[in-house]
Amino acid sequence: MALKLLAVLLALLLARSAPTLLHLRNFGWLKPWLRATSSTRTGVVLAVLLPAVLVGVIGYALLGRWLGVLWLAFALVTLLWTLGPREMEADLEELLNAAEGEPRAAALQNFGDGSDVPLSWSASSVVGAGINAALRRRYAVLFWFFMLGPGGALLYRLARLVAGAGGHAVELPAAQQDFARRMAAALEWPPAL
Repeated sequence: MALKLLAVLLALLLARSAPTLLHLRNFGWLKPWLRATSSTRTGVVLAVLLPAVLVGVIGYALLGRWLGVLWLAFALVTLLWTLGPREMEADLEELLNAAEGEPRAAALQNFGDGSDVPLSWSASSVVGAGINAALRRRYAVLFWFFMLGPGGALLYRLARLVAGAGGHAVELPAAQQDFARRMAAALEWPPAL
């Protein structure tokens, strides 16, 4: 548990102080992977589960090596990869500094969950977007990291991406896209409590 906490603290510190590392958050391989596996609901589950299990197995194999230093490095890279997709503080600052009109509307959409549903500039809308952003960008990833290790963090991020964040759900048939959204919502439910 101490190594997990250290990995989280280092990842949050690095994400905040070294924004050049955020280019690691590239999931370009996900679209071809989804095309190859997601013809059924089982395929959607496999598209999310197989990479997460692979990362979990690698993490488990590294756990006892070199007093956990290899696991710590692997966990740190995994966390830097799965937190986000953008830094919430940067999006909040952009929102607060945005001019009236179109720039503010674009900043509000970036601050939200990235869905096509337009958000209004009202206190309840902005607060709700902030809570959802914190849950989806950070807290759910950290919850699953603490529960299942690096594989858990990747499991949540992939489920979220397949459900629609980052434009990945566009390629799924309607039934699989709906299933992916329900799967991501089920993974968001425990950390939201």
